[in-house]
Amino acid sequence: MHRWTVILAALAVASISIGCADGDGNPVMPAADQDLTPVLEAESGYTEQTQTHLWGYWDVIFDVESKSVEVVPNRSVEFTVNVVKFLNADPLGIQFSFNGTTPGAGYIDVDLDVTIKHPMDDAGFNGYDVRGIFIGQGSGTLAYNTDLKYPANGLDQVLLNADGYTRWFNPSEFLVPKIWGYVPGNFATPGYTGSATLNAYKYFGEGLASADNLWDNLTSGAPDAGCFVAGSGNTRNYMIRFPIPLPGVRYGYAVTADWSGEAPEYHPSHAPETVGCQVTDNSDIYYVSPSDNGGNLNLDINLFAWNDQPSQVYIESSVLSAMYELTSTDMIPIGGGDHYSTYHVEIPADNVTSVVDQEYWVVAECEGYDYTNPFGIPNDAD
Repeated sequence: MHRWTVILAALAVASISIGCADGDGNPVMPAADQDLTPVLEAESGYTEQTQTHLWGYWDVIFDVESKSVEVVPNRSVEFTVNVVKFLNADPLGIQFSFNGTTPGAGYIDVDLDVTIKHPMDDAGFNGYDVRGIFIGQGSGTLAYNTDLKYPANGLDQVLLNADGYTRWFNPSEFLVPKIWGYVPGNFATPGYTGSATLNAYKYFGEGLASADNLWDNLTSGAPDAGCFVAGSGNTRNYMIRFPIPLPGVRYGYAVTADWSGEAPEYHPSHAPETVGCQVTDNSDIYYVSPSDNGGNLNLDINLFAWNDQPSQVYIESSVLSAMYELTSTDMIPIGGGDHYSTYHVEIPADNVTSVVDQEYWVVAECEGYDYTNPFGIPNDAD
């Protein structure tokens, strides 16, 4: 059996406006004086779009020996002042529970359950596609865009059971010193800020138990799938590998939710990007020697999106010498179901050096959307 790491990077590639309350406003809805509609109409042609809101940002510190967790609101994140308070004011707003640790050669694995409680009871504030984002270092670089820095196994803090990866609220880019900007804090170590611009997340939603498979939940047909019901709580399991001694057992943690408005016509209000992926891998990659290796990546790729399917899909892999862009024929689905399509690719592997610890990325690009500013430029999300 070959060991593979399969990674979904759902990239919205137009404009999403990010709303945040003012000092007197509601913490999960834009202030009344923020007229988002003209911006959306002018820049994207859409009169109604969901917005992704930051629910909170924390520094999380493990004491492995005592098996305790300290959760500290990152007060230097100016735009979380109004949204952190409604989780922190409730002792049950966010909780961490140790399940155990497993030491290895140069690393320690931490098995952790994270519980989030929705801070409101009004159904008008149901959140959608809620994601708990694990933020750390990024030593890997995607060929899709070299400004995308992701956590590399063996070098960085890695969420081993990630549901996907997102660019939202990474501290390297969300740093404009305004209410929607990020000012790096020095809590973990002096000057420490996670460098990854593409960070792993776990998905929180109705009917998802801590260890449940996201794909099964999204495709179950349950009416509340993908919804974080107001007043409810949800627990998800995080299996995290921390390289020892550096960067060590430290990371940042953000929670985002998609939401358009309180009125019933704004529900559901799902994210425009792909949020789920399942791959059937029938690859026949082999390696005998530097002169005797090859095979093909044979993949059936299932991509879940609540609205439109991605406009383009790319495959990056350690067994490929270059990124593969699905052809127009590849992009014709061979199957699918409600909200998802299945794509088949066969890619000759021309960079096989081993059949152990190789990986491939599935990059789903959504035309007509991005994160409001180009890569590498400080994010002025307002």
